[in-house]
Amino acid sequence: MARKRLGAKSAESIALSTPGMLEATEALDLIQIDHTLADVMIVDSVYRHSIGRPWLSLAIDVATRSVLGFHLGLEAPSALAVALCIEHAVLPKLSSAAAPESDASWDMFGIPKTILVDNGSEFHGEALTRGCAEYGIALTYRPVARPRFGAHIERLIGTMMGKIHLLPGSTDSSPTARGSYQSESQAKLTLAELNEWLYLEIAGQYHHTIHRMIGTTPAAAWVKSLARGTVPVLPADPARFVIGFLPIVHRKLQRNGLFFERIRYWADVLPAIAQPGESLLTRYDPRDLSRLYVLTPNKSYQAVPYADVRRPPITLAELRFAHAELLREAKGSINEERLFAMHERQNTIITDATKATKAARRRKEPRQRQTAAVSTVSSIDYSKEPMPLESELWESKS
Repeated sequence: MARKRLGAKSAESIALSTPGMLEATEALDLIQIDHTLADVMIVDSVYRHSIGRPWLSLAIDVATRSVLGFHLGLEAPSALAVALCIEHAVLPKLSSAAAPESDASWDMFGIPKTILVDNGSEFHGEALTRGCAEYGIALTYRPVARPRFGAHIERLIGTMMGKIHLLPGSTDSSPTARGSYQSESQAKLTLAELNEWLYLEIAGQYHHTIHRMIGTTPAAAWVKSLARGTVPVLPADPARFVIGFLPIVHRKLQRNGLFFERIRYWADVLPAIAQPGESLLTRYDPRDLSRLYVLTPNKSYQAVPYADVRRPPITLAELRFAHAELLREAKGSINEERLFAMHERQNTIITDATKATKAARRRKEPRQRQTAAVSTVSSIDYSKEPMPLESELWESKS
């Protein structure tokens, strides 16, 4: 009767028996990962205009209720978002864009024994299943349409959204709760600033607040588990670990290289890896298509750059947008030259526009963040004349 009146989901919460519980006794025994559209509007980092709501991916350790990692991005949930969330969960949190320097330490890390996820397509891809198999992680799935099996991550998401509702630009949990508040016009935080706020909220507040279900703080529960003998295991090669979870495509090696999204890639080592016509397992990073990662016979990954190294880095979203624009123009065949020419035209338009559309600002923001990150790496002032070393000075003898 409840199912007929209220629907299956509400009826289950009222009438269905749910014996048993999800058990995890020690840290890293079991983690859960899920995504949500954050209840806050963010702005671009140049004009400070609204670019919409970002997606948040979270990973929680069930035994200690610690947040192992998170990923914040503008793209909808994908294999890349899962890879970046797992990377943040497994590797130590060092000072970086995702871990700003502060007094709040985040000491939770390590390869988990089991990952529990829902049935989203991003969790069923070859990239995640191969990555988990390679590192001995058991990948399990919740029963379809049974959200109670992911109660720990769902509760964490609810907790984080409750904190986010206090930020400027919050959309609240519903239009009714938001009332007359103008989220777009009140938005103040960029993606990077929201990322930093989340880091401090989790490391400085959540981990040191008593969790009602375990009777202590997540940080204390983590320390107790380590004292009982839990040893966080790290991958031997962190860079290879990240590559091991990136999206996968299978491409046949041609005599003139590998082709992906109409771009040709080449490295002199390719003929030693495979024969022409042989299929290669290839991973790619949608944030930067300037190189692919090819699995070699000895199970290592070989970076393969553009065949034309003069091409600029490009994201998968930018490339596909350029492809769509060329299709719309319908002017001849689409090739690598025309794709990069269209990409350059789009960059010029976006860069020159003082008030670009929200969609354009949203496309530009990841590139803006990458540029800012790169600019902080080197402190060399290339505008000054170089000072030669004494050993580099040649004196003519007359």
